[in-house]
Amino acid sequence: NADGGTVTMLNNVTVTTSIAATSDFTLDLNGKTITGNSNVASIFLIYRNGNVIICDTNRTNVGLIKATSYATANGLFNLQGGKLTIQDGTFQANKATIYAMSGELVINGTFTGEVFIYHPVSTSISGGTFSQIHAAYSTISSLLANWYGFKRISNNAWLSSRDIIQEYSYSQVTVTEAPDLNIAITANQVYSYGDPIDLTANLSDLDSNKSVTYQWYFVDFNDNHHILDPIAEASEN
Repeated sequence: NADGGTVTMLNNVTVTTSIAATSDFTLDLNGKTITGNSNVASIFLIYRNGNVIICDTNRTNVGLIKATSYATANGLFNLQGGKLTIQDGTFQANKATIYAMSGELVINGTFTGEVFIYHPVSTSISGGTFSQIHAAYSTISSLLANWYGFKRISNNAWLSSRDIIQEYSYSQVTVTEAPDLNIAITANQVYSYGDPIDLTANLSDLDSNKSVTYQWYFVDFNDNHHILDPIAEASEN
């Protein structure tokens, strides 16, 4: 019983039954591995009064929680109330790393894995790498903490606001702090309706050490997005 305390892993362990979390505790992986055997439906069952924090103070090895058997179809973490906060760690499962049915989910560190949100769950994600992220009752935009966005792993490009507002699921993305920009778009004269328009964009990051790259595109009447060629690029200088 670690109510209110911290459990620090000293060795690798294999879990043969689910761990029911009904109180507050912090689990420090300390670079070690927790493995669920084939009989475990979920390694952690987090109930209404549970408040679980997963961290890793070992800066040499990243701790791992894994279960590859199909018996763990309910996720390494099955959130059924309470709160789960993941600050560090790598997570491997044959299906989802986290099944969130109710409660509160916070991911704000070096999480690597899959997340499935199957019911309305208070969610705040401000970090991590996701092989898949799925929200059954809302779009993936609702899962993000304020001022954060998704980037594709394949090309490090941001998902557009249109993507995250309309999509319920996305694969191979990271969550990254979005740039804090000053944006001004102006026309150099007054135009009549239907005339071509010349626009000038001035963008700068509030962090003076960062540059800004931008791209023009237009939206047609069918809400299709078209990238304009050539790509417009600029730095704050």
